[in-house]
Amino acid sequence: MLPTHALSLALDELLQREWLLADGTGGFAMGSAAAIPTRRYHAWQIVATDPPVGRVVMLHSASEQLVLSPGRPNERRIDLSSFLFHGLGEPHPGGASLITRFEQEPGLVRWTIDVPGAPGTKAARVTRELTLIPPSTDGPRGGSRAGACRVRYSVSSKEAVRLVVRPLVALRDFHELVRDADLGDRYCTTRQGDLVRVELASNTAGNLAGRVNLACSAGSCSAPPSPAAFAAEPQAWRNFRYPHESLRHQEDRENLYSPGAFTSDAPPGAELVVELESWPGAFEDRPRVTIEESLKTRRAQLAGLVSPLAERVPESERDVIASLVCAADQFVVRRGKVDGAPAHAGSPISTPPGAASESLHASIIAGYPWFSDWGRDTMISLPGLLLATGRTREARGALEAFASLCRDGLIPNCFDNATGHAEYNTVDASLWFIHALDAYLGATDDRDALRGRCGRAAHEIIDAYRAGTRFSIAMQNDGLIAAGSPDTQLTWMDARRDGIVFTPRFGKPVEINALWVHALRCLARRDATRAKELIALADRAAASFVDQFWNPRSESLIDVLSPDASGAWRASGETRPNQLFAASLEFSPLSVAQRAGVVKRVLSLLATPMGVRTLAPSDPGYQGRYQGSLFERDRAYHNGTAWPFLLGPLAEAILRAGAFSPESRKSAIGVLTPAAKSLIAPLAGGCVGQIAEVFDGDSTSAEPQRPGGCVAQAWSVAEILRVWLLAQGK
Repeated sequence: MLPTHALSLALDELLQREWLLADGTGGFAMGSAAAIPTRRYHAWQIVATDPPVGRVVMLHSASEQLVLSPGRPNERRIDLSSFLFHGLGEPHPGGASLITRFEQEPGLVRWTIDVPGAPGTKAARVTRELTLIPPSTDGPRGGSRAGACRVRYSVSSKEAVRLVVRPLVALRDFHELVRDADLGDRYCTTRQGDLVRVELASNTAGNLAGRVNLACSAGSCSAPPSPAAFAAEPQAWRNFRYPHESLRHQEDRENLYSPGAFTSDAPPGAELVVELESWPGAFEDRPRVTIEESLKTRRAQLAGLVSPLAERVPESERDVIASLVCAADQFVVRRGKVDGAPAHAGSPISTPPGAASESLHASIIAGYPWFSDWGRDTMISLPGLLLATGRTREARGALEAFASLCRDGLIPNCFDNATGHAEYNTVDASLWFIHALDAYLGATDDRDALRGRCGRAAHEIIDAYRAGTRFSIAMQNDGLIAAGSPDTQLTWMDARRDGIVFTPRFGKPVEINALWVHALRCLARRDATRAKELIALADRAAASFVDQFWNPRSESLIDVLSPDASGAWRASGETRPNQLFAASLEFSPLSVAQRAGVVKRVLSLLATPMGVRTLAPSDPGYQGRYQGSLFERDRAYHNGTAWPFLLGPLAEAILRAGAFSPESRKSAIGVLTPAAKSLIAPLAGGCVGQIAEVFDGDSTSAEPQRPGGCVAQAWSVAEILRVWLLAQGK
């Protein structure tokens, strides 16, 4: 029932595919299917030291060498790992060329490495398995226990074997790179028995972010595990090259530190099993759970999420649903602090087995590898990631986390990765909060949430927008919402670089006002005490919306109304996908015929197989390829680049314009299918079992659409899952 992936591809093809494992706190492991790091974010253990932010690269990777017939005249040394270095064109050493199979299962990745012997034979087979052990609550003195990375090697050969594993350590912010000239001054190594600690020399306070612990055990079918021998041989490994950073015109060079090497031996014919482990914190925080126990718990949890949904869809769609649900799970995390303060005790969220605490708030990572949890992304993703999968307690936890941070009618846009402090520069996140709360109430009828902080936040949002709040967000005399200024970016089209705003949308954006009408009617439906007042506001705004945004010539919607020097409202002439939200929301200001007009316009000018373009190709500002420097990518980000998450509102608009007829349901599924199927057949440039943030707007037979941005994006998965089930009537 749970999805698995197996790739037997050439090395250059494996290099074009990535894998991801998440630990449920914001920490993760990530790399290429070729086991060669190609980005600064590729590492075997990245720990969220202040969940889900404060992420630090602990264990980067390891250099591995297999010795056949050690100490004998016919001794052979075979490198099992590969890296890219400046000055060397090919991966070095050549271990990656021996990979014959890459596999990914829920919670685990595996490589099969075949060492050639005499012609037509194998001298040895090595499997490398990597998994993350999530944090738990069984720590010393009743405290929490840190999570861990476990890497297990299984070596089979008719010859005697020796495995040498040399860990490579970074201990850096996951956005940064280690460039220190003298790594010996940066790190210090200590030992406690068989345990090894690498620590930043500057970490005199013993902070979690500044240390990593290492251990290695070895055993075989005939011998129980025992500590592997450790040789303290510090080395500086220099000039690693990360080609993904080069493509982004970013610094691509790094130096790494190794404290020494673990060595394990096995006699001829005996399978050697070696397990390398890394974890933060104290030596005694080392997790006790085995790989098998951890995977069993995790897979049971996933099966419990997948099974009810799989039973409700046609058999031909069960692989898609299982893949979407498992992909969705990787974004659900627990937030340990709310704007610098610990989460309140008793937050009503469901904590997966092994999680750090029942009292932590739930949240949603917007995308891997570089995003944290964003207010807008969390609220858009919540119905698909949490409600559609039955995780209603976590949904309430996420709503309460953001409700507790509501200030002046605004919920946070994002959180600083270093400090965790909330930033509020958004006009739509608060309206999406009301949308998500309404969806939650529809799924649960949880009146306590409405009477509590979530309901209070919803009313605060309405009142603040009506009276006026920060960033010039305020209801106008016509009942519509205006927001921002020429130097602000408050909608989801928020790219700016070097002081340049690439998609200025201050004034009255179409989706903000559609969401405003929708939010008023949602709250009126849920709270009878203000229903009459809210409905009157919604009616007034809806009438103004149609009058000002509907373009009868194109039978579609204007993207934004901006004030000119005289104070008059000027209509944008661009064709953008933001009108889809007006056509897809339940309480739309549009008629059925107008919804259909929007759908027709978007299908003809903006829709692509993998996403919806952010600007029509006929526009002079259109950028068809998402590539180049960060400036060039930001310019293209919302000016032609296609976004998979927009397939959700497009498909929902098709359903609503077609009154959920069988034909509209079939059409909606058809729109979602190409992106959903990429979960099963991983695309070049993509992440196995995930859907990317963006794709090129252009596609040709010679150069098809390529994935870009975050290789795994929450709302890409969430919206496809949500609307797929909606189209099936689930």
